[in-house]
Amino acid sequence: MRGYKAIFDWANALGQQARERFDCRRESGRYVIPSEHVIRDCLVRIEPGALDRALNEWNQAWATQDEALAMEGKTMKNAVMSVVGHESKRSYAPKKQSPCI
Repeated sequence: MRGYKAIFDWANALGQQARERFDCRRESGRYVIPSEHVIRDCLVRIEPGALDRALNEWNQAWATQDEALAMEGKTMKNAVMSVVGHESKRSYAPKKQSPCI
């Protein structure tokens, strides 16, 4: 993603299962993402090595069948493919789901 708005839009498109994997906070029984402002504030303050370590830890925790994960965001007609395992081809952050009402 390029830009904080694009990162926020990508995160906002994640389903509940993916939000849980990213350890988002729970509010009224649902996982919620941080605001665009919070995402921006964190990214401008975080040390690049710390971000790399956090992503590697997340990869090790969730990608037990894969040596590495490919992380990408493409939005077309509200579908987002964000994280796929190299070996298993498993999607660790599934496509956007319809919001539950």
